[in-house]
Amino acid sequence: MSRKADGSWYYDSSAPFYDIRKEATVEVRITNSVTSTYVPVDGAAIAACHPDTGELAHTGFTTTPLPLQAGLLFAGLATLAYAIRRRKYMG
Repeated sequence: MSRKADGSWYYDSSAPFYDIRKEATVEVRITNSVTSTYVPVDGAAIAACHPDTGELAHTGFTTTPLPLQAGLLFAGLATLAYAIRRRKYMG
């Protein structure tokens, strides 16, 4: 198959393997025989990241998301109160 400029695919008779496309079989194998080995990090490598504290490098979100959680809780409760009030007074 060949790809057009617009991204669609089409059968191209000038492609090198066009003649065997009907007889071809694709087989996908997934094997779980690959193993991994845990390699512990020594103390010298940990101390090299942060010599003052001896900790590894910090990644990701480091501050507490408590203000965000409180804001979402408040928004949810305000929406619920508005819905109850509207239902009560609108009938």
